[in-house]
Amino acid sequence: MWGFLKYMSKLKINLPQDEANIAILQSKNPVAALLYIYGVVNGGIIDTEKAQNELSIDEFSLNRATDSLLAFAVCSVSNEQPSSIDPTSQDLANLRKTDYGFRGICNIYEKARGGYATQNEVTALYNIYINLNMSPDMITLLITSLKERDRFSLRNLEKTAYEWHDANINTYEAAEQYMNEKFAQTNRYRDILKLLNITGRDPVQNEKKYLDEWINKKIPSQLISLAYEKTIYNISELRWPYINKILMNWLDAGYKTQEDVNKNESSYQRSGSIVSDKTQKTNQAILLEEYSKKRHEREQKAASLIKKLTETSQSFVENERHIKLVSRKMAGAAMSGGDMSIFREQLDDLNRKRAQIISANGYDVKDVFPSPDCPVCNDYGFIGSTMCKCFKEKLEKM
Repeated sequence: MWGFLKYMSKLKINLPQDEANIAILQSKNPVAALLYIYGVVNGGIIDTEKAQNELSIDEFSLNRATDSLLAFAVCSVSNEQPSSIDPTSQDLANLRKTDYGFRGICNIYEKARGGYATQNEVTALYNIYINLNMSPDMITLLITSLKERDRFSLRNLEKTAYEWHDANINTYEAAEQYMNEKFAQTNRYRDILKLLNITGRDPVQNEKKYLDEWINKKIPSQLISLAYEKTIYNISELRWPYINKILMNWLDAGYKTQEDVNKNESSYQRSGSIVSDKTQKTNQAILLEEYSKKRHEREQKAASLIKKLTETSQSFVENERHIKLVSRKMAGAAMSGGDMSIFREQLDDLNRKRAQIISANGYDVKDVFPSPDCPVCNDYGFIGSTMCKCFKEKLEKM
């Protein structure tokens, strides 16, 4: 029995939802109910060929279900394309009630947003879900990833969704790989910006061209940090072309470490020892070197102690692994609107255990995980190209 499928491929839902529900119950055909839900999700049109593939329905059951929908007047034969849902109608609300995937997407979005979604936002989610044919788990990944990167907004959500669509990213695995690569790139950007003492924002387009070049040429973080210090030392502000020129010169010279720079640019090292000229720039340069020396000594000491603890204390290694795991879980709970109190308690316990392990090994936790004297500039003296208050105060006393 081939039913109506032998001369048609699309059905159009005719009955209102309450009447259709009764009719489907009377048909006593569960596959017909599944097809009806599929049609509701797709704007009232059931493309039987797509439905068969997407719902994994065998041909006999599909034909029988189609005949039932037609026989009980739930649907009629149609060659129309799926129509867009009118954002001012009740259809979106009905879809949210009947489609659990769409309901879940809306719930995740509202938790990330911190409030109810507007009509325009729900319509945008519908367009991503239906028109771009993106699965609920992919959309959930997109929302949570944007939230985690502090990039969550409707505009970024739509922009990224269309990027995926244009790049033929149509599986959860492909989407996860794409987001991991983008996330790694963003983290690398932020790591370098931190070396330039720029925090709390992503780089602008003009800055990215320099960052991409430094990343592609694998310039060590140590050299970027040193080039920043030299830039502030020489011109008292952060200028991207200037610091880039320093780095390119060092790259051409084959410098790979701070020792290479110190050895071959002794004039820069000697200039910091000139104290007879009491100009503002000389005082500033001397103070910058003091900040740099203190920061590097603290970081090197901490790195050395962590290395020793890692090599000698399995308890320390295991505790650090648990701290990272709980921190990730707490971040996930924060994004999904879950209860973070249990994770905070676990993290407090692990931090206490960390201090005990460090102390038992003869070290001070403040040396292993030191805090900067100035939490505003992190002991760089400058925030980007802006002089920190702590630096100004010390400079005035010189």
